[in-house]
Amino acid sequence: MRAHFTTGNLWWLLPPSAALFYPLALRALYESGKLLHRASGPGHAVAWLAVVVSAGLVYSVPAMGIGVACLLGRHERTSSPGLLARRIAHLAVASPPLFVLVGVVFFLLHSPSNDRNVLVDPVADRPCGSGMDHAPAKPGNTRFFQT
Repeated sequence: MRAHFTTGNLWWLLPPSAALFYPLALRALYESGKLLHRASGPGHAVAWLAVVVSAGLVYSVPAMGIGVACLLGRHERTSSPGLLARRIAHLAVASPPLFVLVGVVFFLLHSPSNDRNVLVDPVADRPCGSGMDHAPAKPGNTRFFQT
């Protein structure tokens, strides 16, 4: 019975996994917009298709979170894992605005490249938000506050 419970509820993982790939979907939308700007002739239709697909990926992140949270909220009694999955689905709905907030905060700190370090470093091989490459920084050379 436990194996059926685990495999039957794998769709609960859709919102958090979509939220993890949201920055990539946003980058795909940006790149497809650049492609559309440069395209001409028959490549124009392919560029529009790339824009539509990437926009669909961007908007699917909150849509998946809302859908899963709605499906999990229909049950009269929810199990503890189901309640946790519903809460994570709600958090996945909030992930795009949180992603933008991190980018705006770093932009206001005049360090727009460090938002990528904070958001990508948890899966990279360096400490989160270190702002440093693998080589040690030179004295007086910080990447956080550039003037």
